[in-house]
Amino acid sequence: MKNPPPFDLKPLLQRCLQDGAFVRELLSTFQSQARRELPLLLDAVRQANLPQIVAISHKLKGSAANVSAEKLCRLCDDLEEAAKSGVFAEFPAQAASIAEEISRCETSLPAILDSVQ
Repeated sequence: MKNPPPFDLKPLLQRCLQDGAFVRELLSTFQSQARRELPLLLDAVRQANLPQIVAISHKLKGSAANVSAEKLCRLCDDLEEAAKSGVFAEFPAQAASIAEEISRCETSLPAILDSVQ
């Protein structure tokens, strides 16, 4: 089964009232935050720092939700809930999935930014 696009552009445009400049600004903010937070999340996972994992995955989840990156949002929510429950065994795989999805989001950004007027 083929992965859907990392961003669901239709609800993103609706959320931004069809304002392409605002969409581009949100996507740029998302990219900056993901680049800043991902290394911190990976470090927190290596250290099994539960409060940091919860906080960072929650931030990334909110940022992903703002730009309709549904898969990333779900992955971050899963890690946040696992950290709240103390399910350590899944952290490395979950963090790797988040890193992979952030990479997929970043790869798709140029085409999306070009398509939004």
